[in-house]
Amino acid sequence: MMINASPPSESLSLAVNLTLFKRLGFYYLFNPNGNTICDVNVGRVSGMMFTLVAQIIIVFGALGLFSVGEDDAIDHTVRVQLLFSYLIDAQCLVKTATFVCKVNGIWLMLGVARSDFLAGTQCRRHVTVLCWYRSRSVTITNVLIGFAMAAAVEWALYPVASNSLSAEDTGQWRRQKRFENIINFRFPVSVHTYNERYLLFYAAELWVTVFLVYVYMIFDVFFISFCCDILARYEMIARAFENVGFNKTVLLDSDDQGNNKNDPTNDENYEDFKSILNDQQKLYLYKLRILGRADPGQDKKEGNLENTYKAKNKDVNEAQSILGLRVY
Repeated sequence: MMINASPPSESLSLAVNLTLFKRLGFYYLFNPNGNTICDVNVGRVSGMMFTLVAQIIIVFGALGLFSVGEDDAIDHTVRVQLLFSYLIDAQCLVKTATFVCKVNGIWLMLGVARSDFLAGTQCRRHVTVLCWYRSRSVTITNVLIGFAMAAAVEWALYPVASNSLSAEDTGQWRRQKRFENIINFRFPVSVHTYNERYLLFYAAELWVTVFLVYVYMIFDVFFISFCCDILARYEMIARAFENVGFNKTVLLDSDDQGNNKNDPTNDENYEDFKSILNDQQKLYLYKLRILGRADPGQDKKEGNLENTYKAKNKDVNEAQSILGLRVY
């Protein structure tokens, strides 16, 4: 049962909200087949540069905390705001580092998200379960991203509105106090320089704000979408197990001569059951691969299920116990 790590086809329906992740650029960060320049993945390099610039701004903005300036008195609100921003940035760095280490596993997640991932006949009969989960997943991810974007816009516009409302007495304020900013980093510059170059510092903090909101939300939203997909797969397998071997349109009587479709020893039922187990094993191996814990030789053991269930031909009673089906 070889695991195919090839990129998902655009024509295939995916259970995750791939359209959203493409619009936000997240898809291109882990796509190994993306655009390249001199054998360098453009999407991944762009993500690294985006992170690097944000960290340089954050470090530069923290230098003012270690120097005495004209307005060295920082009120409690700004302190809490700075502490909150630094904590969020630390979490974003942890998520980014985890992403870099697991980038290939994240790409494999899209293989699981393909609508035809579970290829067994019994599992395919319950594809409506996948559609139901996908609908909820798309709704949840869109709402979360929309809320995050609205919060970021409000956060970014607040200092502009605050500075506009305080326009009176501008001359004295410009000399004695820094303009309000998004995060209010303590850049190591004088009050006069800060206020004169306010647009530059505002753009720098806007860059950091976009980085914090983007990284903090996009990873969580992606894994929420993926977990919904995994839940759908397991529910499809569970329903397939419940229904295999039972045909309500067929009634038992004494003249069936053992050919009844509800008989768990029936070859058709046996093949259905085996296909479900193959799907279950395939899903399990993919999970191990994503976590980086799969045995490289595990994929080649295609005959495991076949050898395991050869007991059917040897002992009918043993086959019934393996299948776990009832005989009426």
